[in-house]
Amino acid sequence: MSSRRTQPASIRRPSVWASEDPVSGVSPQAMQALRVGYLLDEERWAALNGQGRNFWSAYLEEIFGRLGVTAKRIERGTLADPKALAGYVVICLGDLAARDLPQGALAALERWVRVGGVLIAYNFSGADALFGNEGAQVVPQGDDEFRISGYFQLARRRITQGIHSRLCPRQRLIAISPLRPVRPRSSAAFRSR
Repeated sequence: MSSRRTQPASIRRPSVWASEDPVSGVSPQAMQALRVGYLLDEERWAALNGQGRNFWSAYLEEIFGRLGVTAKRIERGTLADPKALAGYVVICLGDLAARDLPQGALAALERWVRVGGVLIAYNFSGADALFGNEGAQVVPQGDDEFRISGYFQLARRRITQGIHSRLCPRQRLIAISPLRPVRPRSSAAFRSR
């Protein structure tokens, strides 16, 4: 699998989800009604590809498709527009710094989260207050971007069932990226039913 510029593959949603996803307990109709948006930074993608490096956010469309979630690619300007943000329940951001967002985006996102929006981010720097975390120094990954830099385990919740290996259920998941530990300040753990 490569994140180099190619035409996206057609993704089929599993037919076994005809009534309810066995992992999350959510119907396919509800998954599609979530109104999920994700930012795909074309400039960063081109820059990293120009350096011969992978752009992990290029996989978001495929990941959402395999989860049965209909997600829409959004532009940076959407993040600063309260009316546009109101059209989404979940927004996913990655491989980005707060300084790269349009003016007013952090304030608009903060208001959107306060009224119920769910903001998910990874490898996103400069907005710890928005996420309710306090950051620490980055733990470098090393020279190889596919090098395992850490291990983690998800909390046992209904939504995380089936993510860990059935052969080795106690085996921790791997992190293939630089690590930036954070301490929760006002953030809360994800809760499922």
